[in-house]
Amino acid sequence: MERLNNEIRDAELDDGGAAVDLVVFVEEDGKQKAYIAHIGNTETWLARNGVAYVLTNSHAFSMKMLEMGVINLLGAVKHQQKNVLFKVLHGKPEDVQEMNVQVVSIELKEGDRLLTFSDGVGDVVREHSVNNPEKNLYYHNMVKK
Repeated sequence: MERLNNEIRDAELDDGGAAVDLVVFVEEDGKQKAYIAHIGNTETWLARNGVAYVLTNSHAFSMKMLEMGVINLLGAVKHQQKNVLFKVLHGKPEDVQEMNVQVVSIELKEGDRLLTFSDGVGDVVREHSVNNPEKNLYYHNMVKK
């Protein structure tokens, strides 16, 4: 993350930043595992047995409000500040020291798929789940922080 943060600094973005989900696959004790380092509003989900589980927490303002119980899922999807982030890489040295990157590890099973995508894709699935509760594909925070 520090190296990526330095690249962002060198690119001299005007008030820009980067959201990152970095996934590393390893074998430990004969088991396949994935480690995910996350910051921003990119997301990594696990598709297992036809259900999508959220592995990383979006650092979008609206998703924080959802976690706190201030708004519901549809409110988070439709919120006017859903693209405002409270954690992102800006290329400043203090970003890496102060950003508290979320790190998640998960043991993978046969047939599992990890889906990593930028903001927007998750909102489509969340909104679908609200509008079609009988076909809810979205489970928020399966993996605890």
